[in-house]
Amino acid sequence: RLALDWVRGDGALTRVQVSVDGKTLGLERPVALAVRSGTLTHAPLRLAGSAGGVTLAASVAYVGGQTQVSVGIDGDVDLVGANPMLGETVALAGLASVSGRVERDANGWHARGDARVKDGRMVFTDPSVVVSSVTATLRAEGKRIDVVEGTARIGDGDVALTGHLLLSGSGPDVDLALRAKRVPLEYPIG
Repeated sequence: RLALDWVRGDGALTRVQVSVDGKTLGLERPVALAVRSGTLTHAPLRLAGSAGGVTLAASVAYVGGQTQVSVGIDGDVDLVGANPMLGETVALAGLASVSGRVERDANGWHARGDARVKDGRMVFTDPSVVVSSVTATLRAEGKRIDVVEGTARIGDGDVALTGHLLLSGSGPDVDLALRAKRVPLEYPIG
């Protein structure tokens, strides 16, 4: 009987180039890949360029009819890389320092680790709002993401954010507290 457990192979990843809004990340050097017993693994790979530098370590396995994924990330990456996933209504900029792991198993997706943003920027198009001087610390554990601290400026005003998100199959359960001082708001719009 043919099974993935019988598949063995070795190879190399020789080129990766990602470009978003003029910022790039590319593979620093070739990376060895291996398939053993239904699991694809690779040596840690380093992506670097004008969008920062990160080291990734990943594996993908097919076990008992389920796909299991594990991706570790460590480094600094420009938030502009998230813009294609956010659509036309918001654009991000600034560096995030990330250290952690995202995994998928029979229980779904979960994560653990930290992300820190210093001097980030968010630009919303409708309504037109610029959020500057974004500083935030996020901590993930399982399906929970805590906003340990978050601060920013909107115009001459200050904003602070704390709370958490719980990830589930039906969407996130959000419990965030936003405190604002001297923030200009226009309601209704226009």
